[in-house]
Amino acid sequence: DSTMAYQGYGRGLGEQAVKLAPGFADGYLTLADAEWQRAELGWMEDADEGVRRSEDLANRALAIDDPGARARAHGRLGLVYSYRGQYEQALAEADLATQANPNDAAAHALRGSVLLWQGKIAESIAVYETSRRFDPRMSSGASISMALAYHMAGRYQEALAVTSAFIARYQNNSFLHAIRAASFAELGNIDEARKEAVNVRKISPVFQVEQ
Repeated sequence: DSTMAYQGYGRGLGEQAVKLAPGFADGYLTLADAEWQRAELGWMEDADEGVRRSEDLANRALAIDDPGARARAHGRLGLVYSYRGQYEQALAEADLATQANPNDAAAHALRGSVLLWQGKIAESIAVYETSRRFDPRMSSGASISMALAYHMAGRYQEALAVTSAFIARYQNNSFLHAIRAASFAELGNIDEARKEAVNVRKISPVFQVEQ
């Protein structure tokens, strides 16, 4: 798998960077990102261990006085806390990340996701809209969560607009198609809802509707 190969190459470069320059905060953050990805994508037996390593590396980066890396480090810690369901701590880290770099789209997206899981839907949408202004490309996770927030707010046309904007880039993402199916159904467009449900099953035959 080429993605796994590149990820392994990135980890190797990160390890070399921290050996050559122990005071280089971005080296630790590169490793923190790699450990997070390994855990998230199931490339290690114990995902919790990968998350713990990511947390330790982010804290090592924070211990270095590097203003440029601070937002990324707090953002990584916010993801760790969010993974553990510690949403107040995650929100605090997201706030620190946006304070360190108010233009950091990823930090705003993190804040939007935490607010979403806290049930603060209107606040989440506002933050995601800010994130999208800073980076119109958005990650697949951010685009899914933003569309989901619109759907949960009953703003189905906007949910469809978001999924339409990103579905070509993330065409094999079953969740984008699932949100489209649900939004079309809520709008009474059953034919389009069924088409999207078929797309979900094509991409992910074992997709669980409960998700």
